[in-house]
Amino acid sequence: MSALENKIPLKPGYYWAKWRIASDDTPEDECDYLPSDRWEIVEVNDNGGEPGTLEELSVSLCGVAVTQWRDCFVWGDFVAPLERTEMVSDQLGSLANDAFSVLNWARRMGFNRERQIAELIKTFEVSLGLRAAITQSNGE
Repeated sequence: MSALENKIPLKPGYYWAKWRIASDDTPEDECDYLPSDRWEIVEVNDNGGEPGTLEELSVSLCGVAVTQWRDCFVWGDFVAPLERTEMVSDQLGSLANDAFSVLNWARRMGFNRERQIAELIKTFEVSLGLRAAITQSNGE
């Protein structure tokens, strides 16, 4: 992983981690493969614990029913925030309209399927603010 390895997360989110030890209430059958040397994405949640303590945030691990604590892991990189940004129907309608226009244009240009998809991805990236639009100047 990166230089962040072993740095305990201080905010909720998804992180890469290696599960090394189990919290006290974890059933024996869920601990069979510990310590693990496998990197997995885990979910770090606000547990409502005392700020600044290990219990402030808890960790959810796929396939493990019992909450784990941050000191049970070797930590890697931050992956993503927990909050999802949901698209409203206007945004979805706008993306659908863009897709229709771009695919029609790409077909008229004679682009193969892969090129059509590449053009559509670029259009979505611009629409979602992930890249700047490329504009053509008229030599002015």
